[in-house]
Amino acid sequence: MRNYFVLCLMLTVLIFTGCDKKDEYIVNIDYDDEYYEAYSSYKSGITNSFISSRVINNIDVNEIEIGLMNLSKKFFKTNNSYLQQGQYLNEKKINMLLSDEYLNKTDKITIDGIEISPKYISTIYEQNYLASNGNLKGIAISVVLNNYQEYKNSYGTTLYKQIDEKTVLEFGKEKAKELLNELRKIKDLSQTKIIIGLYLCNFPNSTLPGTYKYVGITKNDELEFTNLSYNYYYLNDEYVLNNDINIYNTFQNLKSEINNYFKQVYPVGIGFYVENKLSKIDINVNAYYLNNIEIISLTDLIANYIAKNFDTSIYMKVNININKEIKAVILKPNGSNNANLNILGG
Repeated sequence: MRNYFVLCLMLTVLIFTGCDKKDEYIVNIDYDDEYYEAYSSYKSGITNSFISSRVINNIDVNEIEIGLMNLSKKFFKTNNSYLQQGQYLNEKKINMLLSDEYLNKTDKITIDGIEISPKYISTIYEQNYLASNGNLKGIAISVVLNNYQEYKNSYGTTLYKQIDEKTVLEFGKEKAKELLNELRKIKDLSQTKIIIGLYLCNFPNSTLPGTYKYVGITKNDELEFTNLSYNYYYLNDEYVLNNDINIYNTFQNLKSEINNYFKQVYPVGIGFYVENKLSKIDINVNAYYLNNIEIISLTDLIANYIAKNFDTSIYMKVNININKEIKAVILKPNGSNNANLNILGG
């Protein structure tokens, strides 16, 4: 049986204004059952605009924000903490920190005979966590690292050179300690708990996001780093074939099931692995044209297949995209074998 409903707060908000005309608001908040409420007195944050302007791949922008929120759950409980956009790093401070004289201070490197000053830190992103009375409980910071350095060859073409990941991460860990020293100079942050995540961007044209590689938690005036094993893979990737054959086959069978009935439909699946264990799946099902009956049939087919064949511990989200426009959303929460769906339109 299909369940048609409006999902509030968790992942998707859908607002209908009629059968022939609608407004759609799709807001990604989290991918499990725990989420932060925003503190009621809204304040904008400077660092949000910095990740939009300084991070090349938009896929990374979303993951930086959501990933930092998920890291913070270990330190600021969702049932008694409220999220607010960062208030302590202003534009002047960010520009200073990201300059070649501060956090991006490093030796020049030579790529294809061309000398450049690498920018290993793309930007810094801040989130604040408050108690119910508005008092600051702590802050979370993302240091966004880039090991794909941009340069121009002799023809003026923009190219990217991959720098050793370990080198960039060690650079990030050292600079995070310098950043902590700067944060401690801010009056309200002299004693507060500070979380710093090291996020490594993916290749600029990648359709997979990067991930957080380390998280540091303050202990007095020091940072204690923990290595993180977070990775995204396509579900038809060699890694999934070799390490998660059941998921690989289940997704391949879903593709076959879809293509038995819909020849010009193209599913793309991405798995998020935490400590080599699959945590969530995002599937985009793409087509150039389907009529309303076909959309309903396709969505029903996928929802039933997911409910019967995928592990209940895995959170799943499926978008049905027709000519790049989302027409239906299917969600399977953690711990459930029910695939709930919304079909947009009337």
